[in-house]
Amino acid sequence: MKLYYMRQEILEDLKNNIAHNIENYSNESNQWIMNQYENPFLEYKKTVDDFELLVDPKDVGSSDMENVRILHSNLKFLTKSEAADERLWTGLTHSVFWNFMKERWSSRPSKEEKQIGNRYFLTGGSSNRRALLMNTISRYWWIGELIYDEDNIKNPYYLIEVFRGDFTTNVHTLLSSNFTSNTNILKGVLRPMLEYKEVNGSLSREEFQAIIRYANLIGGSYLLDYLSTEEIEGKISSYIESSISEKVDEKEAFANHIKETKVNQAENKQEQVREKKGILGKLKESLLGGA
Repeated sequence: MKLYYMRQEILEDLKNNIAHNIENYSNESNQWIMNQYENPFLEYKKTVDDFELLVDPKDVGSSDMENVRILHSNLKFLTKSEAADERLWTGLTHSVFWNFMKERWSSRPSKEEKQIGNRYFLTGGSSNRRALLMNTISRYWWIGELIYDEDNIKNPYYLIEVFRGDFTTNVHTLLSSNFTSNTNILKGVLRPMLEYKEVNGSLSREEFQAIIRYANLIGGSYLLDYLSTEEIEGKISSYIESSISEKVDEKEAFANHIKETKVNQAENKQEQVREKKGILGKLKESLLGGA
């Protein structure tokens, strides 16, 4: 698959004339762009294996979540600088993902200038972080980048499950937070949320919003950048246990789950230490034996 940037001068012209082109965004193909401009796209230096983004008309939130995994894993090689370039995402929404964009928004067609600006471009430009999470395609990459946990080899995108049930609203709520630029803080907030969701069976929109508000609140009392992920997890877990869980048995189950998690983490660390000592011991014996 080839990836395409949009030429800067053409991007600016299209963006400044969205109102004039609104009907074109209902077209089956993007041929109108080629008819209107000469060589509107620039080919990206690298090709990738073919992949397709998914659309489930009955549950677009679930397919959006899967698209986070698909897009980010296939374009993980992008630097953050490249992934903040409006020319790339505008190029992709207007070229290789034109058909996907049509299908993804089939239930809510792009018929307004603001909708087209948010979905196909970066409103406010590349420096606008919120715009990166509003553009349909760049949103997938950036959510994937934010939640990616390299410590979880089997499923590095597991934190995406926090958003299940109300993906778009929860993403927008997350955008209102003050800590999305720090992945360590983000993980410290999302991990306890996912643990609560797994124990409780659900995480409502109101609960999600309350936890994000609390995270913003403690951000005003502590320098979160100087707290470890585990320390942030502890504060969020305590808040969930005391303020979110309503039923006594739910509180106990969640509290026990947190305790078990901490015990398991401690045991794993001890096991790693023992393994390292064993390896060092064998190495020492080998060296002494060869002396």
